[in-house]
Amino acid sequence: MKQRLEIKNFGPLRKVNLDIDDYMVFIGPNAAGKSTIAKLVYFFRSLEFFKNNLNIILDITGKDFEANIYEVAEDTIKKQFRLFWDIEALQDNFTVLFYPEYDKKDSKRLFVRLKKSSLVNLSIEWSKHFRDVINKQIDSIRQDYLKNIKGKSVLENENQYSRMFLLEIFGIIDRFFTSTYKSFFIPAGRQILSLPTDNMPLFNEGRFDYLTGNFMSFVKVHKSFFNVYIDEFKEQTIRDVRKEFDRLNKNKKFNNLKINDKTLDLTCQLIDKILKGKYLCTREGEHIYLNKKQFVKLYEASSGQQEVLWILNIVLLLMPTVERVPLLKLPKYKLVVIEEPEAHLFPETQRDITNLISLLANQKNQQVIVTTHSPYILTALNNLLYARKLGKNKPAETAAKINPLLWVDDQRLAVYLVENGTCRDIIDHELEMISTEEIDRVSRIINGEFDYLFDLKYSQ
Repeated sequence: MKQRLEIKNFGPLRKVNLDIDDYMVFIGPNAAGKSTIAKLVYFFRSLEFFKNNLNIILDITGKDFEANIYEVAEDTIKKQFRLFWDIEALQDNFTVLFYPEYDKKDSKRLFVRLKKSSLVNLSIEWSKHFRDVINKQIDSIRQDYLKNIKGKSVLENENQYSRMFLLEIFGIIDRFFTSTYKSFFIPAGRQILSLPTDNMPLFNEGRFDYLTGNFMSFVKVHKSFFNVYIDEFKEQTIRDVRKEFDRLNKNKKFNNLKINDKTLDLTCQLIDKILKGKYLCTREGEHIYLNKKQFVKLYEASSGQQEVLWILNIVLLLMPTVERVPLLKLPKYKLVVIEEPEAHLFPETQRDITNLISLLANQKNQQVIVTTHSPYILTALNNLLYARKLGKNKPAETAAKINPLLWVDDQRLAVYLVENGTCRDIIDHELEMISTEEIDRVSRIINGEFDYLFDLKYSQ
């Protein structure tokens, strides 16, 4: 069942209604609202009620579990919202609805509505059906709780069961917004990560927006994964999985597992092709090696390499390598948002980064959102859509040109043009392709200026 987002008068967006698909691409002019849509999806998908209310659960005494669960949940939403947006700067009449489950045929829908109630306050409304569903599950948990606590007279036991009760309740609410995997946001302006941090107030004082700060913290922690070349990283990952599997399953053979060699090999090939070098982070610093002897310091590398580096690294970390075995050392994220992957890249390389992102989007249970200004991204996507369509009848011939692991299913992809406060789907679902007319529109505007000047030259 799909999720859905409805936006009215929020930032640059006047009216937007869209289903949240597995693979979504938003293109449009600057300041049209592409990132606003992506951030709203990420905001709702990254709400963690259990984690953010752990102090309430741990400090509970007596029967505080009877407190208003919705009040606590709403407070969580408000606190998280303020990290993303300045309420004062938003329109007075904005409304945002998020449907964690959406079925067009069902009139009983689950949604939470966010509205601006005053200059600095946010109001939150739950649909009646949403409350009914949650209340029914809470009642079921409460009955189990009362059975367990019956006959217990020691307050410590009561507190223990109260904590268990709250843990389960917040777990219920969490499941409507998040999943067993986390969400991840890769912001634009990634080149800043390559700059030396000495004597830079921005770095030392942490003066970044919430999402950029989170991203920089992630990068800082995970640089240590890249102390070997990418080929060694691949082999090291498989060795780590083997060791973890042996620890958890002493009586089973690791060789019986299915290793995604082809997916991991293709990932590494694309990364090498895009970066045109190998990234290493050691005690001596961050370098991109052109060969085993020649290298450049990261802050001296090209702007394209600096911008794309941590998209490549994160995709490599997120790409599943072994089926049915959790890589406990590596983070797993269900939703990944990538802003402007094309920044500072040549058109041919934009095709390659589109291929890599599509490879990630094609993985099981993976969801990817991309914001872009580039028609080359859409052209590259069209090639992958057409390859899948053509590959149904001519699989071998098509695969000789485009690897089948990259083929994109139009039923999983949604491409929206964001402009003038709204957005519209630009996939021609009969042709199973992105509308070439929409892709060419920007070129026609620019070419139109030339045509005017050319006609002016030869006019009487």
